Amino acid sequence: MLNKLPPIHFERCDWAGSISSVGLFDVIIGSDLLYEPHHPALLSNFISLHSAPLAKVIIIDPERRQQSNFNRQMEQLGFTSSFTRPAKEQAQSRNFKGKILEYSRNNQ
Repeated sequence: MLNKLPPIHFERCDWAGSISSVGLFDVIIGSDLLYEPHHPALLSNFISLHSAPLAKVIIIDPERRQQSNFNRQMEQLGFTSSFTRPAKEQAQSRNFKGKILEYSRNNQ
């Protein structure tokens, strides 16, 4: 409550399950999620099931081996992709090595 904002609602979900009660979202954000070989398929399917027709997905990835497979999975599900790297100063101050992956559906 340091920023005096109301608590953010969240749901803990199993990517392998279809949880229709979670709903559809126009923004999905995740960090360091792609560390096992089966994660790209599970995560991309989960995102596809819970993304609104116009959706943006941001995944922070420290460049583990699953990134290219996840990109392919997301593109097959109708998402376009791009990536950026944080500014050098930001990456150094936070000791971060990786990419910011962005996906959008319907060219949002």
